[in-house]
Amino acid sequence: MVDGLLQQAAERKKFIADLSCRTTTIKRTEDYFKTANADQIVEHFMTMEHKFFGIRSEEDIQTLLTCYVDPDKSEYPAGSGWSFTRYYFPEAYATGSRLADFSSTVYALLKSVR
Repeated sequence: MVDGLLQQAAERKKFIADLSCRTTTIKRTEDYFKTANADQIVEHFMTMEHKFFGIRSEEDIQTLLTCYVDPDKSEYPAGSGWSFTRYYFPEAYATGSRLADFSSTVYALLKSVR
């Protein structure tokens, strides 16, 4: 089942997941705008710092992956009424397979590379 999902993703070459955010990158962006005399951008859009903890548990992964099935949260293409997973993994979706079913595997993989 996992192989089928991964195969569909590889064939389409469009599946991108970004599960990390680096504070240093955000700080560099803010510094860049300040040195480029674009203080109004910093003052308008970068007024508050929000902590981003990323993925900390298997439950976080399951919540994230569940969002890919809900067209209200991940409708793709826009206006289609389809979810991200239905569009990118139609065969697996049609058989009832859902990304959240693999949250344990995904979490274990993330832990192994940290």
